[in-house]
Amino acid sequence: MAENVQTSCGSGTENKDEEVEPKFKYQRLANDLKNILNTDVVTCAAVHYKFLILGTFRGRVHLLDHQGNSVNSNLSNTEHHNHQVAVNQIDVDTKGEFVATCSDDGKVNITGLFSCENNQNLSFGKFIKAVAMDPDFTTHTRRFIVVSTLQTTFYICGLAPLTASQLVVLGYRKERSAYFKALRPVLCVIEYKMNSSEEICTDSLTLRGYEEYTVNDYSLGCIIEENRFYIVAPKDIVVASLIETDDRIEWLIKHRTKFSDKLDRQNWKFYLIRFPLTLKVLVLPLLNPSGNYCFLLKALPCASICTFLWKTLH
Repeated sequence: MAENVQTSCGSGTENKDEEVEPKFKYQRLANDLKNILNTDVVTCAAVHYKFLILGTFRGRVHLLDHQGNSVNSNLSNTEHHNHQVAVNQIDVDTKGEFVATCSDDGKVNITGLFSCENNQNLSFGKFIKAVAMDPDFTTHTRRFIVVSTLQTTFYICGLAPLTASQLVVLGYRKERSAYFKALRPVLCVIEYKMNSSEEICTDSLTLRGYEEYTVNDYSLGCIIEENRFYIVAPKDIVVASLIETDDRIEWLIKHRTKFSDKLDRQNWKFYLIRFPLTLKVLVLPLLNPSGNYCFLLKALPCASICTFLWKTLH
C-alpha cells in the first residue's frame, strides 16, 4: 500500500536540534498513484472523506481512494471532463457527488462523479485560476470564515484543524541550501491563543523532488474526522496521521535513555503483549536498575520474563 517517509522531528523552541516525541507517523501513497506520477505531475488536489481527486499538468483529473488506487467514475470514462493544459484548482461538494475543476484553457468543468444529470462545461475565454462550489447545495445557511494572521518562520502552504486550539500547518522554508536549492518542507503543529501562537512540534519531510519545488507547488488536505493530513507535492503524496499507542511505545523504546520515564506502569502490560522480544532492553532496567534479581532475569527467556512481570504488574 504505502511506504514510510523519512522525517526529522524537533520542537518549536530555539534549539532546533532538540528531539521531541513525534506527534505524527508518515506514509507515502503508492499503488495506481505511482503509475500516474511516472508520466505526469500533480498540480492540485482535493481531499474528501470518501476519496482523493488529483489534477495534473497534462490536464487530467483522477479519482483515487485513500490508498492511491484508481476509482472508476465519469472522470475516467471520457475526455470531456479533462482540460487542455494544467488543472489549476479542484473543489468537491460536501456529499462527494460533484467536482469542479478549472484551468488556463479558460474552462470550468462541473462533473457528477457517478451521474451526468447536472454536468456543466463552461468556457470563459480567459485564464481561470480558482473555482469553489457551495459545500451543500441543499441549504441556504450563511457561513463565515474568520482569518487571523499567523506568525511563522516559513511560508505557509496549507492549514488544517487538529484540535479546538491547534492547527496543522504545512510550511516552505525561506532559507536555501548551500547549493541554493529548496530545503525540506515542514509540517508543524501550532497552538494558537488570543494574541500569540506557539510551535508545539515541527517535522521536516523528505518528499520526492523537494529541492526543485516552490511554495506554490505544495498543498495540504485533511480528513478531519480521522485526523489524517495529506501533503501533496508534484511528484509525491504523503499521509500524516496521529501516532497510536503502539507507535508511541516503539518510538520510546528506540529513545529509552532520554524518554524512559514516559513509559508508565499502565502501558507495560500492553508492552508485554506487543513487544516481548525487546523486553529485556527497556522494562527490566526500569523496574529496578540496581536490583540483583534483574541480572538473574536477564538470563531467562522472554516468555519467562513476561510471566514474571505480568504477575508483578497485577
